Amino acid sequence: MSRLSPYSTPEALKVFANSQGGCVTFDQAAECGVDRHAIRRRKRLGVWRECFGCFVIDPHQPITALHLAWAMRLRAGPTSIVSGSLAIELAGLSVPADQPPRLILLTRVPQRVRLAGVHVCVGKRAGTKPRTHDSGLVFQAPSEAALDILQRIGGRAPHEWLQWLDWSLQQRILTVGHLDRACRRRVNSGRAGSKWLRAAREYARGGTQSAAERLLRSILDTHSIGGFEGDHQVRDPRDGTPIARLDFAHPALKLNLEADGRAFHSSRAHFERDRERQNRVVRSGWQVLRFTWDMLTREPAEVAASIQEVMADRAAERGHLLAPEGLDQSVTSDVTD
Repeated sequence: MSRLSPYSTPEALKVFANSQGGCVTFDQAAECGVDRHAIRRRKRLGVWRECFGCFVIDPHQPITALHLAWAMRLRAGPTSIVSGSLAIELAGLSVPADQPPRLILLTRVPQRVRLAGVHVCVGKRAGTKPRTHDSGLVFQAPSEAALDILQRIGGRAPHEWLQWLDWSLQQRILTVGHLDRACRRRVNSGRAGSKWLRAAREYARGGTQSAAERLLRSILDTHSIGGFEGDHQVRDPRDGTPIARLDFAHPALKLNLEADGRAFHSSRAHFERDRERQNRVVRSGWQVLRFTWDMLTREPAEVAASIQEVMADRAAERGHLLAPEGLDQSVTSDVTD
């Protein structure tokens, strides 16, 4: 008769794990016949990995957002709802790689639940239409999770708050409409951070959608570079079908400016869509200039000079007798000489 390995997993425990995203609690392991010494030994040797006091029992599977979310829920109770960056990941989106994770849990459990690195909101109600993962885990919709992050970190880390807001707006997770509705629902609900929701709404109403775009607009204004308009619709010259909307478009010169923020292209899919969009714009006769966050923050004068130079070249190419609005007279004389 073959003997079981000391590190084998009882079938009953596998059933628990399969129904809980791969996680089990200490008590569940003990109930299935794994004594506390064996549990600690497996943890020490890395056979089981610990998450918030729970264990991932598959040694070949890396720790994922689903494991972390389930471990939080097992600790806080079945009525808890996962929010923050984990909820956004569970929805299939890639959170900003340069931002620390923001773990938030909504629970109705009356006693205080303490989880290291997790902001536990006791007695808080979920936002509209929470989602359910295939494994049965309930989590906030991405827009509600982003709102929870903004309310949580606004006063503690203003710079990080701005970057999360920029990312949420760029990814269309949040819109002005979302923020308007959130202010009506949440401001008088007793939740902390309500003023940061109002600040986010005013920020989003400002026109451009990211800090990078705001910097680029400021550079254009500072150097008196005019002629650019926002929300310009580009159409296919062959059949007139819409191709893209441009935030910085000079229609007379067919020149488009793009500002890439820190959170730009946080996913491969977004990168592919953006490049396809840019190629269609170029095929329609437009020239595209891209500026990174570092260029906009560290070299604003060089950015302005590059724009003016390309504007002069485009004016010459397109046969403009007069310099386009915003060009310096020195540049104008170089074009017309």
